[in-house]
Amino acid sequence: MRPVTDKFKIARTKLAYIIDATAAPVCIIAPVSSWAAAVGSSLPEDATIDGFTLFLQTIPFNLYAWCTLVFMIFIIWTGRDYATMGRSVQENAEHFFIPPEYQDADEEEEESEKVLGAGNGKILDLLLPLVVLIAACVYGMLYTGGIHDGKSVADAFANCDSAKSLVMGSFTAFVFTGLLYLPRRVITFGQFCACFTKGFKAMVPAIFILCLAWTLSGICSDKYLDLGGYVGAIVSANASIMTLLPPIFFLVAIGLAFATGTSWGTFGILIPIALAVVGTDNASLLTLCVAATLSGAVGGDHASPISDTTILASAGAQCHHLDHVSTQLPYVLTVAVCCLVGYIVDGLTQNGWLGLATAFGCLVVVMLGIRAKVPVVDK
Repeated sequence: MRPVTDKFKIARTKLAYIIDATAAPVCIIAPVSSWAAAVGSSLPEDATIDGFTLFLQTIPFNLYAWCTLVFMIFIIWTGRDYATMGRSVQENAEHFFIPPEYQDADEEEEESEKVLGAGNGKILDLLLPLVVLIAACVYGMLYTGGIHDGKSVADAFANCDSAKSLVMGSFTAFVFTGLLYLPRRVITFGQFCACFTKGFKAMVPAIFILCLAWTLSGICSDKYLDLGGYVGAIVSANASIMTLLPPIFFLVAIGLAFATGTSWGTFGILIPIALAVVGTDNASLLTLCVAATLSGAVGGDHASPISDTTILASAGAQCHHLDHVSTQLPYVLTVAVCCLVGYIVDGLTQNGWLGLATAFGCLVVVMLGIRAKVPVVDK
């Protein structure tokens, strides 16, 4: 989408936010994903509840994911950007800006397009490979999870090898794309092969940043600083007020995910604590606490400068990484405050639907305020 948004002079920081806001927040409410397996695997081995079923029950009460998607659509629809994002969009409108580190890459792309020429594809040539990619990845998860060995769909997803599944799905989509394009001369064989090196070069900076981020996350792991264990011990020692458990787990999950850059690691630390504190007798409160944990983990992951999703979003949009972090942080905080109010209501009422309505109500009030006070940037 970057060439399309560049053509319409859309700031790359805004594109990066849109990418990031449709990454983890979508995965955490999608039952057909490896995230559901990650949540299930976070439960202790002797747990008497089914992890996949628990994940399904948390989907409606994952306030951050739902509110982020609604807020993102509002920002796109109205064009009313504020705080650091508003300044970035305003500067972009006055003078379309490409970060210096990506200027050479863009010039190389333009030169390559002149040499190779443009393809003559149709919209189906874009959509069909994407459909095949998604279908092949889903089938790969079922296959590696043992669907052909008699396991149920839920068990197959819970026990799949997501890395191997993604490789299988990607290779299948790659072969399908070649068979779709080359015989019909949508692109030439030379153009098809030229995409390999361009794609590899586009991913190298992101891979290096990810290696550094994983190094920092590893230092924070239980083998070294044990940041997660420290936070978890604090939560366990101060979780006597049951009505405040959902907002407590939400806030701790945000802080932990932001500091470590991993939402999956946050699941693994806090979900067993939630199970130990609440127990399985109070199923509704357990669901709310786990939902608050997942919600906070995604929110912290969304804002963290060392999160892989944040790094890949800025790399994909080709904007400066710290610019992406600073411009999306006010949006993350806006949504997180609304979600916190919702989880406070969850804890007081023990009713997730009331908390969901409260969070959306707060978000509507905020959006009306933004619509009334923030002007639209003229392009």
